Amino acid sequence: MGTHLDLRVEAADRQVALLASEAAVRAVEQVEARLSTWRPDSELSALNRAPVGTWVRLSPELASDLALAARCHAATGGAFDPAILALVEAWGLRSGGRVPSDAERAEALALSGFHQLEISTDRARRRAPIGLDSGGFGKGIALDAALAAARAAGASAAVVDLGGQVATFGTTVDLDVASPADRGRAAAHLTLVDASAATSGHAERPGHLLDPRTGGQAPDYGSLTVVAPSAAWADCLSTGLYVLGADAARAWAQDQAQGSDLQVIVVAHDPAPALRPTPGPTAHRPGASP
Repeated sequence: MGTHLDLRVEAADRQVALLASEAAVRAVEQVEARLSTWRPDSELSALNRAPVGTWVRLSPELASDLALAARCHAATGGAFDPAILALVEAWGLRSGGRVPSDAERAEALALSGFHQLEISTDRARRRAPIGLDSGGFGKGIALDAALAAARAAGASAAVVDLGGQVATFGTTVDLDVASPADRGRAAAHLTLVDASAATSGHAERPGHLLDPRTGGQAPDYGSLTVVAPSAAWADCLSTGLYVLGADAARAWAQDQAQGSDLQVIVVAHDPAPALRPTPGPTAHRPGASP
């Protein structure tokens, strides 16, 4: 997936731990083989190449992936949208970056939009020449698959870090949410228990978050972290809610996260960083009580 994978597994003995680790890595590889648009032989790439209007048979796994993407797209009012490959290419996000002209942006926007994908149980077809990109949800799906595989292979606990998104079961993990203005300084602490934390922002890759509703770059206001039991849900929501904007994301979380295990944390840029957590797993400022 073009990023690093760190894995820690606990089990009754070393042999079981090794088998569980190998199972987790294989699970990540299987997700990459299915969802990577960097690979022409992936199932998602095949769907992107299929003639417009042609039904394509989906594996049960890809059907589940796209169903999750559809739920996240609906939940965020379209702020999360994986059908933005044309916009990714227009902005040169895979080739060092560029600023498209207004005409290029308009053309790419016309070739985007998850609403132009029709999904029917085990098959899908594109109504327009859109391109699906798994950048906003693929890591989360891979993390969920890795944890499930490790557990099935006998692990009693596991912690997986895939490109900065962490997921865990069977153990407690303390994490720092970095300040968007100074990546070496913690703006908040998180305690994860059987959950995943995903953070979105422009700090590490300036300009890489696009607003699929306008075709432009999402404003750089800081960072947004989502903690959820599902790594895939945390991944796609962190992208979609960041695009919504700080105030709209917090309003969404206040409405949706009450009584759930979901938490949204917004950290604004310095000089006035603002930790604004919603009810959920523990989050607090460094040096403060949880």
